[in-house]
Amino acid sequence: AALTDGFRDFLRKREAAEAPEAALAGAQKLEYVREKTGADGSVTVFAVQKPSPAGGKASGEGPKAAPVRSMLVFEKSGDSYRIREWLEECQACSGTGVCPACGGEGVTRERKCPECGGTGKKSGGAACEACDGKGILGPAACRSCEGDRGACRTCSGRGGLRRDVFDTSGLIGDLELKESGFRGLGAPEEAVKTYLDLERALEAVRCRAVAKFTAELRRMITGYFPKDALDKFDAAVKRSTAEFQAGMEGMRREIGRARSEEGAEIVLVTTETGGITGESHRELMYFRAVLKDGAWKIADRAGMCRDCLGDGSCGMCGGTGKKGNEACPACAASPGKCAMCGGFKYQWERKASD
Repeated sequence: AALTDGFRDFLRKREAAEAPEAALAGAQKLEYVREKTGADGSVTVFAVQKPSPAGGKASGEGPKAAPVRSMLVFEKSGDSYRIREWLEECQACSGTGVCPACGGEGVTRERKCPECGGTGKKSGGAACEACDGKGILGPAACRSCEGDRGACRTCSGRGGLRRDVFDTSGLIGDLELKESGFRGLGAPEEAVKTYLDLERALEAVRCRAVAKFTAELRRMITGYFPKDALDKFDAAVKRSTAEFQAGMEGMRREIGRARSEEGAEIVLVTTETGGITGESHRELMYFRAVLKDGAWKIADRAGMCRDCLGDGSCGMCGGTGKKGNEACPACAASPGKCAMCGGFKYQWERKASD
């Protein structure tokens, strides 16, 4: 009882950390089907997670998700248990571990030849080459599980797929992002510099929240999983933290001089970032600043077009507007120009009119 209640508590905490609204709504209902004890003292728990209707309502409103069957292998660790392995039902074989193509026999049964429809002849009267004129194929070695002797290839016959404790992508540990603290609006370039520094300040807030979340996940893993799972988690977080910090510290920005355009000042910013691998990445940003109440404010912002990478020309025809002797189908509306940005080189990310 303590064993199964512990895992129920673990799932509740995991949901509360990853999706608080789902946990509060009671989105997961866990039922234990059976348990069995192994010769090595391990305990395997078979469980079914039954998602409630959308929003956790009992009224039956909203889409219903299929139950998720799990197999949890616990091992004794001192006076308590730890989750050694966590498997979720293989969808390819519905948890049977048997090859769905041959039913676990390793060979396919005799079946009607699909090439000739079982007649043994082609439309012209010649013998069907696929079945040597017999109209029947098989038995033959199953192509789906070849080499696995009837076992499901997706799960290698185990009936379940191993779950990682947590998806560590995007998780980071504690780090400090330096801010310039610049807050000036006396010129268009100053307004852009202030805007970019405020963005970095917001990123620092986000990083602290992610680091707090990461620490909570680590505490859960420490309480419910063996040390190797914790080591794997720590290594992944350390790697992602180093990559993120290298990218932020390697960031270089150049703010161009403002130029007048249609009653506003346009400021272009070039950003170059370098990751932990030493590779550099270049980004362009377009800011439109206006003078309001004696101070310069950012009215609109655009980022580099992802299709043409700031070139402005059509990638299919190279800006010629032609594909051979025909008009280029990608830029027919604006010959030679990028279909995504219309030759502007940027895509609006925030506009005052939005």
